[in-house]
Amino acid sequence: MLQQDMFLLSVLAGAWLAAIYDCIRGIRRCIRHNTFFVAFEDICFWFYCAGVVTEMIYDYNAGELRGYILLGLLIGALVFVMSIGRIFLRLTELIIKFVKKCKKD
Repeated sequence: MLQQDMFLLSVLAGAWLAAIYDCIRGIRRCIRHNTFFVAFEDICFWFYCAGVVTEMIYDYNAGELRGYILLGLLIGALVFVMSIGRIFLRLTELIIKFVKKCKKD
């Protein structure tokens, strides 16, 4: 895979991981969590991140970690957070509240 393609893939992966974390944040805002469960969710999220990045690097870059991959992950996450992150988080919260409301009925 070409370097620019790998960079774009890492940007997409960074945005994907930021979206997943926003889902977790939305759940936390709607459903109370104690410290243990927050830590457990964070650990699960970081294991998931490690798995996604490791699989991407091994599948598409022969296992070679390059600086532009890390930069792409960071840029993807930042672009997501600064562009549609708030909208996505609010939408996640609305969906969770709707499901909670339907569950009560």
